Amino acid sequence: MDFEKAHTAISNYREKVIYTLKLELTIQLNQNMSTEFRVTYSDILAAENRISSFIHETPVFTSSTLNRAIGRKVFFKAESFQKTGSFKARGALNAVLKQKAKNPNLHGVITHSSGNHGQALAWASTLTDLDCTVVVTKNTPKSKCQAITSYGANIVYCEPTYADRIKTCDRISREKNIPYISSSDDYDIMAGQGTIATEFLNQVPQLDAIFVPVSGGGMAAGIAVAAKAIKPDIKVFIVEPEGKMCENCLRTGKRLWPETPQFLDTIADGLIIQQLGKRTWPIILELVEKDVFTVTGSCAYGLLLMAIFWITEALPLAVTALLPIFLFPLLGVSKVNTLASTYTNNIIFVLIGGLSVAIAIEKWNVHKRIALRLLLLMGSQPKWLMLGFMLITCFLSMWVSNTATTAMMIPIAQAVIVQLMETKHKHLKEDKDVEEAVTETLLTKDKLKNGGSVENDDVTQLNGSNKDKVEVFEQPEKTETEYSFDFESLDPASKRFCKAFCLCICYASNCGGIGTLTGTGPNLVIKGQADLMSDGQSVITFTSWFIFGFPIAVVTCLITWVVLQIYFFGVKQLFSCNKEDTTRVQDVIRMEYNKLGDITFAEKAVFFHFVILVLLWFSREPEFFPGWGSFFEHGYLGDSVPAVMIMISLFIFPSRRREKGNSIDDVIEIPSLLDWKTVSARMPWGVALLMGGGFALAKACTDSGLSQWLADQMSAIKDINEWSMVFVLSLIASFATEVTSNTAISTLILPILAELAIGIHKNPIYIMLPAAISTSFAFMLPVATPPNTLAFSYGYLKVIDMVKVGFILNIICVVVVTVAVNTWGIPYYKLDEFPDWAEKFLKTSIEINTSLPDNGTTNIYTTM
Repeated sequence: MDFEKAHTAISNYREKVIYTLKLELTIQLNQNMSTEFRVTYSDILAAENRISSFIHETPVFTSSTLNRAIGRKVFFKAESFQKTGSFKARGALNAVLKQKAKNPNLHGVITHSSGNHGQALAWASTLTDLDCTVVVTKNTPKSKCQAITSYGANIVYCEPTYADRIKTCDRISREKNIPYISSSDDYDIMAGQGTIATEFLNQVPQLDAIFVPVSGGGMAAGIAVAAKAIKPDIKVFIVEPEGKMCENCLRTGKRLWPETPQFLDTIADGLIIQQLGKRTWPIILELVEKDVFTVTGSCAYGLLLMAIFWITEALPLAVTALLPIFLFPLLGVSKVNTLASTYTNNIIFVLIGGLSVAIAIEKWNVHKRIALRLLLLMGSQPKWLMLGFMLITCFLSMWVSNTATTAMMIPIAQAVIVQLMETKHKHLKEDKDVEEAVTETLLTKDKLKNGGSVENDDVTQLNGSNKDKVEVFEQPEKTETEYSFDFESLDPASKRFCKAFCLCICYASNCGGIGTLTGTGPNLVIKGQADLMSDGQSVITFTSWFIFGFPIAVVTCLITWVVLQIYFFGVKQLFSCNKEDTTRVQDVIRMEYNKLGDITFAEKAVFFHFVILVLLWFSREPEFFPGWGSFFEHGYLGDSVPAVMIMISLFIFPSRRREKGNSIDDVIEIPSLLDWKTVSARMPWGVALLMGGGFALAKACTDSGLSQWLADQMSAIKDINEWSMVFVLSLIASFATEVTSNTAISTLILPILAELAIGIHKNPIYIMLPAAISTSFAFMLPVATPPNTLAFSYGYLKVIDMVKVGFILNIICVVVVTVAVNTWGIPYYKLDEFPDWAEKFLKTSIEINTSLPDNGTTNIYTTM
């Protein structure tokens, strides 16, 4: 007997210890949770048995269109077909039945609700013959109040704050001696709503993930407990409105909400409560996925890797641009077919077609003839020569690559510099000779006056009869083909002139690329991004870009000329050339022009093709009258159509006429204006790959949600003035492009800026346009652009020279773009309006991204 007592005491003690350990573990896991056990799977099964005869088994739907769009099967559990129109009926009925079972004398219940829970509790109270009181805020929709009263409940109105709802419920609960049933933070509510998961998994057993909208967390907690118990490897994700902070709380494992919960400003009034309940929070913290954005993280890794390679050029830029083809599919971010298609879109063929015409222009020296002819009209004063070089370079770089333009113009400028330096050197030498002759004459006169003698050489030299002595002072002139001089031996003023002349060429080529859509890579990048977002309905066309960009190109070019003049020479020109000087410089330019000979048939033909292409681009969709593009349905035409058409014509059109009466000429093949060998050798295929890689990267960032996440991190910028916001973002783009390709940097930042603009409900073009243009303002470093490198290679410049003047120009040009966008840009592009395509993009971009890999199998995603 004593042994049995001892055994019983030990068993009771062991059970008590186990109970205490379980309780302490539960409290530790649930943090601030009460000492009650949390809801269990057995509670959910009991709730299912309790309420099954009163509720509906709601249907499950799927969408073939959505399935094709995201490459996965999505099922929707239609709880809107439940009793009272929402899932709340499950939890409310279970809670009321449990309360009734605990207290048979129960005569009523009370709750506060924004509508759905109140209706559900009123309906459940009617089934169990209980009185129901629902506290609602004064701004609750009348339709929901009417629905609550239709189920026989009493409504009490309170102020629209969470604290007042709780205070009113507590007061009535004490007065009427009835229990308060929370809309979510109640274990019986959680158990009832957990029956959704048991029913769902019975209908679709192969579910991989469940997405649950969260307010107080009752449904999310119940579904998480049931789903994990049935299928431990299933993933449960919660979806929250902006301002709820559940994501940050899950990541840190702490309740970061303020002490007094706030009501969120959202159209989903069922989700207006800012924070989770104290009972639902520990369950969600333990069972719900915390790394909700793992696909976003994978995409961020790929983006960071490409950014490092682009900046450091550890791999060639074009090779780095190919990384998305294998990187993002392996990371489960995007499908390979989707990414590969971005390398062959409309904008890529605009680039190829446009550059083919530029190659033909370079091949037949059309651009050089135009440049030299215009220089002959500009005069030969150094300041006007510099302006002439800049304006011509600016114009040519709108149509020909800025690298080719700079490579052509700098040797011409070098020849002009040599003549100016030689002329100045000749004048200085002549002045020195005159000064020496005058001094010697005075000394001779002084000798004669004092009775001294004069050497024969002296007399002869004074009388000018000894020609051999005079000829000693004459310097042999260099031939006009010897375009070189010793830069280090020049005086400081001449050195500054050489530096200014080199800088003016490369800077003008950078400015000129802004003028046309095909002028530089970033212009086509923003066009491609905008077309992808708007399904080709963006306001950016060749004509609209020219009308906006050409004035900016001219203004920035003129400002650059003024800054270079002031920076290197002061307000006044440091030195000027006389009539003889201007003649010699003009002779050099005329000699270069004469080397080209007469205008050939090929030059005329290439120029004709170029003019036709420009006219086709301008007239396709002009702003002031219907263009020829209006004769075709939407989607059938783009700027690539005329570009490729003219390109093909250049391969067909002969480079010369057949000579009449020449029997041999009648049978031989006349070369075309363009041949594939020339195109394949001169075409910058790397730029095409770079742009394609940029589009692929942008696609991955958008699909994964990384662009949206990055835009959210920049959301603080929305609080500053619009002008300041544009200036800051453009300045960042301008300085960022100093260390990497402007095409690369634009592909990195434009998708992010687009998401930022949509997030703050601004026209995306309003932010993207100035940033894209500002990537052309790379004036500070030799490595920033190929034109800078070419100018630097002549040896006149030091890095500090470019940094000093380039820093000033970067800021001034960004100011110009900021003013342009906020003045004529807003009315012209209607940037003060949020376009329809942006509204559609905002809706379609709200896609749920998970960590489940796209491994070629059918993954089942579910949305509640």
